[in-house]
Amino acid sequence: RHGCLDGRTARLGILGSALAHSRSPRLHTQPFDRIDLPPDASLPALLEALRPYYRGFAVTNPFKKAAAAHTGATLPAVNTLIRDGDGWRAENTDVQGARAVLAALGEGPLTVLGDGGVTVALRAAAPHPGLTVLTRNEVAGARLGGTVLWTWPAHVALPDFRFEDARVAVVAYGAPARLIAREIRARGGTPVRLGPRWLIAQARRQRQLWASAR
Repeated sequence: RHGCLDGRTARLGILGSALAHSRSPRLHTQPFDRIDLPPDASLPALLEALRPYYRGFAVTNPFKKAAAAHTGATLPAVNTLIRDGDGWRAENTDVQGARAVLAALGEGPLTVLGDGGVTVALRAAAPHPGLTVLTRNEVAGARLGGTVLWTWPAHVALPDFRFEDARVAVVAYGAPARLIAREIRARGGTPVRLGPRWLIAQARRQRQLWASAR
Protein backbone atom coordinates (compact mmCIF):
# COMPACT_ATOMS: atom_id res chain seq x y z
CA ARG A 1 0.00 0.00 0.00
CA HIS A 2 1.29 3.45 -0.90
CA GLY A 3 -0.93 5.66 1.25
CA CYS A 4 -2.00 9.08 0.04
CA LEU A 5 -0.08 10.37 -3.00
CA ASP A 6 -1.19 13.98 -3.11
CA GLY A 7 1.84 15.83 -4.49
CA ARG A 8 3.05 16.91 -1.05
CA THR A 9 4.60 13.58 -0.05
CA ALA A 10 8.23 12.68 -0.60
CA ARG A 11 8.26 8.94 -0.20
CA LEU A 12 10.88 6.32 -0.94
CA GLY A 13 10.39 2.87 -2.38
CA ILE A 14 11.85 -0.13 -4.15
CA LEU A 15 11.03 -1.09 -7.74
CA GLY A 16 11.39 -4.69 -8.81
CA SER A 17 9.73 -8.00 -9.48
CA ALA A 18 9.05 -10.70 -6.85
CA LEU A 19 9.96 -8.44 -3.89
CA ALA A 20 8.64 -10.61 -1.09
CA HIS A 21 12.12 -11.30 0.30
CA SER A 22 13.55 -7.79 -0.13
CA ARG A 23 15.01 -6.38 3.08
CA SER A 24 15.37 -2.85 1.76
CA PRO A 25 12.16 -1.64 3.47
CA ARG A 26 13.62 -2.77 6.81
CA LEU A 27 16.84 -0.81 6.31
CA HIS A 28 15.50 2.57 5.26
CA THR A 29 13.41 5.37 6.76
CA GLN A 30 9.68 4.70 6.60
CA PRO A 31 7.44 4.98 4.67
CA PHE A 32 9.35 2.79 2.18
CA ASP A 33 7.07 1.17 -0.38
CA ARG A 34 7.44 -2.13 -2.19
CA ILE A 35 6.36 -1.55 -5.80
CA ASP A 36 6.20 -5.08 -7.15
CA LEU A 37 5.95 -5.12 -10.95
CA PRO A 38 5.61 -7.74 -13.68
CA PRO A 39 8.99 -8.33 -15.36
CA ASP A 40 7.78 -6.75 -18.62
CA ALA A 41 6.47 -3.53 -17.03
CA SER A 42 7.23 -0.22 -18.77
CA LEU A 43 9.60 1.37 -16.30
CA PRO A 44 9.99 4.79 -18.01
CA ALA A 45 6.25 5.45 -17.99
CA LEU A 46 5.96 4.43 -14.34
CA LEU A 47 8.89 6.59 -13.25
CA GLU A 48 7.44 9.67 -14.86
CA ALA A 49 4.03 9.04 -13.29
CA LEU A 50 5.50 8.61 -9.80
CA ARG A 51 8.12 11.39 -9.89
CA PRO A 52 5.93 14.05 -8.18
CA TYR A 53 5.34 11.74 -5.23
CA TYR A 54 8.68 9.99 -4.63
CA ARG A 55 12.09 11.46 -3.94
CA GLY A 56 13.95 8.23 -4.61
CA PHE A 57 13.85 4.56 -5.45
CA ALA A 58 15.95 1.51 -4.93
CA VAL A 59 15.88 -0.51 -8.14
CA THR A 60 16.33 -4.26 -8.26
CA ASN A 61 16.10 -7.01 -10.88
CA PRO A 62 14.99 -7.05 -13.60
CA PHE A 63 14.91 -3.25 -13.96
CA LYS A 64 18.50 -2.14 -13.25
CA LYS A 65 19.45 -1.92 -16.93
CA ALA A 66 16.15 -0.30 -17.93
CA ALA A 67 16.63 2.37 -15.24
CA ALA A 68 20.14 3.05 -16.52
CA ALA A 69 18.91 3.42 -20.10
CA HIS A 70 16.03 5.72 -19.12
CA THR A 71 18.24 8.08 -17.13
CA GLY A 72 21.24 8.05 -19.48
CA ALA A 73 23.51 6.67 -16.74
CA THR A 74 27.19 6.10 -17.46
CA LEU A 75 27.00 2.53 -16.11
CA PRO A 76 24.84 -0.05 -17.94
CA ALA A 77 22.97 -0.94 -14.73
CA VAL A 78 21.93 1.19 -11.73
CA ASN A 79 20.20 0.43 -8.43
CA THR A 80 19.37 3.91 -7.10
CA LEU A 81 17.26 6.76 -8.47
CA ILE A 82 17.24 10.24 -6.92
CA ARG A 83 14.62 12.80 -7.89
CA ASP A 84 16.38 15.78 -9.45
CA GLY A 85 13.98 18.56 -10.36
CA ASP A 86 12.09 17.48 -13.47
CA GLY A 87 13.95 14.20 -13.88
CA TRP A 88 15.87 11.40 -12.19
CA ARG A 89 19.54 11.08 -11.34
CA ALA A 90 20.88 7.54 -11.29
CA GLU A 91 23.65 5.95 -9.24
CA ASN A 92 24.85 2.41 -8.61
CA THR A 93 25.51 1.99 -4.90
CA ASP A 94 26.07 -1.71 -5.54
CA VAL A 95 29.62 -0.53 -6.22
CA GLN A 96 29.97 0.10 -2.47
CA GLY A 97 28.53 -3.36 -1.83
CA ALA A 98 30.97 -4.90 -4.28
CA ARG A 99 33.91 -3.21 -2.58
CA ALA A 100 32.83 -4.61 0.78
CA VAL A 101 32.56 -8.14 -0.62
CA LEU A 102 35.85 -7.96 -2.52
CA ALA A 103 37.58 -6.81 0.67
CA ALA A 104 36.12 -9.81 2.52
CA LEU A 105 37.28 -12.24 -0.18
CA GLY A 106 40.80 -10.85 -0.31
CA GLU A 107 43.18 -10.55 -3.23
CA GLY A 108 43.71 -13.17 -5.88
CA PRO A 109 41.90 -14.56 -8.93
CA LEU A 110 38.10 -14.40 -8.83
CA THR A 111 35.65 -16.20 -11.10
CA VAL A 112 32.24 -14.53 -11.38
CA LEU A 113 29.25 -16.62 -12.42
CA GLY A 114 26.89 -14.38 -14.37
CA ASP A 115 27.20 -11.09 -16.24
CA GLY A 116 24.29 -8.98 -14.99
CA GLY A 117 23.92 -6.01 -12.66
CA VAL A 118 26.06 -7.48 -9.86
CA THR A 119 28.95 -7.97 -12.28
CA VAL A 120 28.62 -4.38 -13.51
CA ALA A 121 29.19 -3.24 -9.92
CA LEU A 122 32.11 -5.63 -9.43
CA ARG A 123 33.87 -4.29 -12.53
CA ALA A 124 33.32 -0.71 -11.39
CA ALA A 125 34.38 -1.30 -7.78
CA ALA A 126 38.09 -1.64 -8.44
CA PRO A 127 40.51 -2.87 -11.11
CA HIS A 128 40.79 -6.63 -10.73
CA PRO A 129 43.22 -8.18 -13.23
CA GLY A 130 42.32 -11.67 -12.01
CA LEU A 131 38.58 -11.28 -12.73
CA THR A 132 37.03 -13.93 -15.00
CA VAL A 133 33.33 -13.70 -15.88
CA LEU A 134 31.43 -16.78 -17.05
CA THR A 135 27.90 -16.80 -18.45
CA ARG A 136 25.56 -19.79 -18.17
CA ASN A 137 26.60 -21.01 -21.62
CA GLU A 138 30.29 -20.70 -20.81
CA VAL A 139 30.07 -22.60 -17.53
CA ALA A 140 28.46 -25.74 -19.00
CA GLY A 141 30.58 -28.79 -18.20
CA ALA A 142 33.17 -26.77 -16.27
CA ARG A 143 35.08 -27.77 -13.12
CA LEU A 144 35.64 -24.62 -11.07
CA GLY A 145 38.07 -24.14 -8.20
CA GLY A 146 39.53 -21.25 -6.23
CA THR A 147 37.39 -18.27 -5.27
CA VAL A 148 34.07 -17.90 -7.09
CA LEU A 149 31.26 -15.35 -6.79
CA TRP A 150 27.72 -16.49 -7.66
CA THR A 151 25.41 -13.79 -9.06
CA TRP A 152 22.54 -15.81 -10.52
CA PRO A 153 19.08 -15.63 -8.86
CA ALA A 154 17.91 -18.74 -7.07
CA HIS A 155 15.23 -19.51 -9.68
CA VAL A 156 17.51 -19.51 -12.75
CA ALA A 157 17.89 -22.87 -14.54
CA LEU A 158 21.56 -23.80 -14.82
CA PRO A 159 23.60 -26.25 -16.89
CA ASP A 160 25.63 -29.07 -15.37
CA PHE A 161 28.93 -27.96 -13.83
CA ARG A 162 30.88 -28.75 -10.67
CA PHE A 163 33.04 -27.06 -8.06
CA GLU A 164 36.34 -28.53 -6.94
CA ASP A 165 37.75 -27.13 -3.66
CA ALA A 166 36.02 -23.82 -4.39
CA ARG A 167 34.73 -21.28 -1.90
CA VAL A 168 31.73 -19.63 -3.50
CA ALA A 169 30.55 -16.20 -2.37
CA VAL A 170 26.78 -15.65 -2.28
CA VAL A 171 25.63 -12.02 -2.46
CA ALA A 172 21.90 -12.77 -2.18
CA TYR A 173 20.30 -12.82 1.27
CA GLY A 174 17.38 -14.40 3.09
CA ALA A 175 15.52 -17.36 1.59
CA PRO A 176 17.08 -17.02 -1.90
CA ALA A 177 20.57 -17.12 -0.34
CA ARG A 178 19.69 -20.34 1.47
CA LEU A 179 18.55 -21.94 -1.78
CA ILE A 180 21.69 -20.84 -3.60
CA ALA A 181 23.91 -22.12 -0.78
CA ARG A 182 22.18 -25.50 -0.99
CA GLU A 183 22.78 -25.59 -4.76
CA ILE A 184 26.46 -24.74 -4.28
CA ARG A 185 26.93 -27.56 -1.78
CA ALA A 186 25.19 -29.99 -4.13
CA ARG A 187 27.72 -29.06 -6.81
CA GLY A 188 30.70 -29.58 -4.50
CA GLY A 189 31.42 -26.02 -3.38
CA THR A 190 31.61 -24.26 -0.01
CA PRO A 191 29.22 -21.29 0.18
CA VAL A 192 30.38 -18.04 1.78
CA ARG A 193 27.34 -15.90 2.54
CA LEU A 194 28.22 -12.23 2.05
CA GLY A 195 24.82 -10.85 1.06
CA PRO A 196 24.24 -8.85 4.27
CA ARG A 197 27.68 -7.22 3.93
CA TRP A 198 26.83 -6.12 0.38
CA LEU A 199 23.30 -5.03 1.32
CA ILE A 200 24.30 -2.83 4.24
CA ALA A 201 27.17 -1.12 2.38
CA GLN A 202 25.02 -0.18 -0.61
CA ALA A 203 22.06 0.89 1.56
CA ARG A 204 24.22 3.27 3.58
CA ARG A 205 25.22 5.06 0.38
CA GLN A 206 21.62 5.13 -0.86
CA ARG A 207 20.52 7.04 2.24
CA GLN A 208 23.20 9.66 1.61
CA LEU A 209 22.09 10.12 -2.00
CA TRP A 210 18.36 10.35 -1.25
CA ALA A 211 19.08 13.14 1.21
CA SER A 212 20.10 15.27 -1.80
CA ALA A 213 16.81 14.78 -3.68
CA ARG A 214 14.96 17.90 -4.83
